[in-house]
Amino acid sequence: MFTTEYLSDALWQYMKKFIPSSYLKRKRKHSLYNLFSDLFYLTRSGSSWRLLPSSYGIPWSSLYDYFSKWQKLGWYKQLLDKLVKRERLAKGRDAKPSLGCVDSQSVQSIYGGEAIGIDGYKLKKGRKRHILVDMQGNLLEIEISPANEADVNQLSYLAYLAQFRGRKFFKILADAGYRSTSLASEIFSQTGVQIEVVNSPRRKDKEDKSFSPQPKRWVVERTFAWLNQNRRLKVDYEKTIQSAKAFIYLAMILNLNK
Repeated sequence: MFTTEYLSDALWQYMKKFIPSSYLKRKRKHSLYNLFSDLFYLTRSGSSWRLLPSSYGIPWSSLYDYFSKWQKLGWYKQLLDKLVKRERLAKGRDAKPSLGCVDSQSVQSIYGGEAIGIDGYKLKKGRKRHILVDMQGNLLEIEISPANEADVNQLSYLAYLAQFRGRKFFKILADAGYRSTSLASEIFSQTGVQIEVVNSPRRKDKEDKSFSPQPKRWVVERTFAWLNQNRRLKVDYEKTIQSAKAFIYLAMILNLNK
């Protein structure tokens, strides 16, 4: 089984620009290209570490050590930010988004670990992913909490991160789960970001319970769909929040693999 299909030559050439030259030139048993290819395969296929196919002869323990090391260095987030910037510029957008969407997704946790709770509405024991995306659906920020935590509790932190990282947000679109006049006023006074709650379109048939996309906000639902294309993310296999975030970053890097 080969895993090279998950890392195109174009993406690899772009990635190398942001890896320290000393790190690229260092002699090692396994090449960086093969290590990243296996990580992308793991993300997309949902394979467990110990069952990873030996396409390049890399022991799972060695791959896990690199995965953890690069996670601590923040490489996955840094690379994703660079790719999002490139994608926005390629489509004629400003590099720094001014409008975004926020939403959350509850996922079942398989092995437990940090920040586990029960979502009483969706009846899932696990974690909740809170994401902030631009109007193309590109992931900008993510926070992970126990599944029983209210969506609105993470809103101020996401807005703060959006501004802290040098972006120029002036408005974030949210659904009714984020409705809080006092919190919206507090966020605006502290960050200058306006929170706008988008209401669902009115239905002619009140008994109709089918999904109805909200104006503009539908892009964040598409981002969750992109994440769900990766079997590693269909449920939460990770014991730590940082590992859970790392696989989400890898999945979104794969989505921009062009």
